[in-house]
Amino acid sequence: MSCPHCADFDLHTLPTIKKDWIDSGKAKLILRDFPLNEPAVEAAMLAHCAPRNRFYAFVNALFGSQPQWVLARDTRAALTRVAKLGGMDEKEVKQCFANKPLENRILESRLVAGKDLGVDATPTFFINGTKFAGEPPNAGAFEKLLKAAEAKAAKG
Repeated sequence: MSCPHCADFDLHTLPTIKKDWIDSGKAKLILRDFPLNEPAVEAAMLAHCAPRNRFYAFVNALFGSQPQWVLARDTRAALTRVAKLGGMDEKEVKQCFANKPLENRILESRLVAGKDLGVDATPTFFINGTKFAGEPPNAGAFEKLLKAAEAKAAKG
């Protein structure tokens, strides 16, 4: 959640990919937590504490406001402001930050991704099992990767 390349993908590339690939059912996007620092853990926690149908809206809001909270002197206060704009109240936010099982689950996801999948950078994408790591390409280049994977899958 604190990765600027991930935010750029979410804000600039994903809308096109979503419209052309995900909404049509040709591709599926699974977002997995890979926090690199404490602000990323806390932001991921807030997204997971949001109502289930608002998870991706929270993710988008967090990526869209990333410069304001990731560099804030008081990250939790900055994240709380974002959460309040998303409809969470102060009590819900405090309960979320105190949720140790959720925090542990998010931290465990990083360990599993690193150990089992060799993830060592953000963002990392897997397209039909092929790993792409580092700064994501623009929408056109990402679409080429998807088309190549689609063609390869069609050949069997």
